[in-house]
Amino acid sequence: MPIITGFIVGAVTDTVFDYNGTVQGAAGTHQSNATLAGGIAASATGQFIVSTDVANSGNNTQGSAFNDILNSTASNLATNFTELTTQLLATSGALNGTIAGLDAAITASEAALVTLDNGTGSITMRLSNTTATGNTIEAGELALIAVFTNAHTLVTADFA
Repeated sequence: MPIITGFIVGAVTDTVFDYNGTVQGAAGTHQSNATLAGGIAASATGQFIVSTDVANSGNNTQGSAFNDILNSTASNLATNFTELTTQLLATSGALNGTIAGLDAAITASEAALVTLDNGTGSITMRLSNTTATGNTIEAGELALIAVFTNAHTLVTADFA
């Protein structure tokens, strides 16, 4: 789980994040939307960039958890990701509840990258929809791939 600083958004091809894992579709193609459900509705791709300010999403403390992960060190990154995952999936969380089209877009044998942005930095997670039931996400289905401490509004060109 790399912590990436100094990443230049939309930069030339020598400044890209190259994810070598498996997703359905190409990691270099994405669907950007204010919500994950909106991105799925627009197009089922291998990567979804949720471009809303998650710090202001819902009534829980996501902003604190997101800032904690952006300020993580190697020693506390896993703990901070667990905290963020809990809050994202809690009542009013950005990934809580039924996400229309999730199970059809990402079946039980597939995975996709989900990038969240709080207006300051971004995180990329791998969503392995292992249950593919109820159009919901469970904590164990999310894995942290990267933390971009000072890069937000990532675009297709930022991923290889």
